[in-house]
Amino acid sequence: MEGILEKFTQEILDLTNDITNQGYDFAGVLPEIEGMQFSLMANPDDSLSEFMGLYSVLQAHQSRIVSIIITIRQEKQTWIKFKYSVDRLFKKLRNTLLSSRKDIQTLKSQELRDGKINEELEPLVNLQQIISGVFDDLDYLIEICELKRDDLDKANTNMSRQQKVVETLVGLGYPAKKYKNENFTQGY
Repeated sequence: MEGILEKFTQEILDLTNDITNQGYDFAGVLPEIEGMQFSLMANPDDSLSEFMGLYSVLQAHQSRIVSIIITIRQEKQTWIKFKYSVDRLFKKLRNTLLSSRKDIQTLKSQELRDGKINEELEPLVNLQQIISGVFDDLDYLIEICELKRDDLDKANTNMSRQQKVVETLVGLGYPAKKYKNENFTQGY
């Protein structure tokens, strides 16, 4: 960078450092989501305590997936601010180059001018690409989380239906086993 661009060097370095320091690590999210397996009981009236334990596991999964979605969306907001800062600086420097550099102004086509500007502003172009990649990753994670949340919501609806059937059966005097000594969280 030369001349006019030198006065923006510190701002570019600061942005680069902020983005590098921010980072993001959601490597554990996908395995955690995949681990949220859930199966309804074929006969929920066989063990009311097991059924209630299963319902508790489902509620915990739903709460956790919402928490993950909120965290990812908060992270995305941080990156939106970075994008705004990088894009603002890029536009400022682009306009500065276009108005002050004869070698750029005299290029025959807009494509050539854009190419030369992108070459001159390579650090900012690289930051834009990094941010775009982060957006893609975060959007993918949000989509996966929302699919899992929808799946858990369907399971919750089905469990509510099962609960109503069991309550009706118990209310009509059908026997239901109340206690079964099992660990509810394994396998769900």
